[in-house]
Parts: sequence; structure tokens; C-alpha cells
Amino acid sequence: MDEPWATISVIVGTSLRGHLDSLVGALRSRGIQSAEIVQRHDLDDSACRTAMEWREPATLERVLFHLVLEYARHLGHLDIYAELVEGQIGE
Repeated sequence: MDEPWATISVIVGTSLRGHLDSLVGALRSRGIQSAEIVQRHDLDDSACRTAMEWREPATLERVLFHLVLEYARHLGHLDIYAELVEGQIGE
């Protein structure tokens, strides 16, 4: 593989290893906080306000659906990066 991609595993390996524990800890903390918020509300509860004045405030169900879609997109991107670094993974 040609540069700059040939050295990406070295760059990623050294820059992220030191921060992995703090990143995972922050993700778990946000997950716990999000779960507590979800447990206190019904799926049809709406937000107090919206960022876009022409739209109705989103329901919790819509926010959670959007969150799942965003995770799926980012995991797809992560899969692409992993394949660039390590070669094809899975199917």
C-alpha cells in the first residue's frame, strides 16, 4: 500500500492506545446517563423545544431512532477504516 496509508496502523496504534481507557470510560458514562434519561420518559414524550423553529419538537422515539442510525453510520465508517488498516474483516 502506498503512502500515506502504509503507515496508518502505526499512527493510529500509538496515538489512540494511551487514550483508549478514557474514551471507553466516557462512552460508558454517557451510556449510563442516556439510559437514565430514557427510563424517566415515555417514547412519545417530546423535547421542550426544537433547534429548527419550523419543525415540531422531536419525540424520544425519534431521537433514539436517529441515535441508532448515527451509530450504524459510524460503525460502517469504522469497518472501512479497519479494512484499510488490517485488510478485509468478515464476509
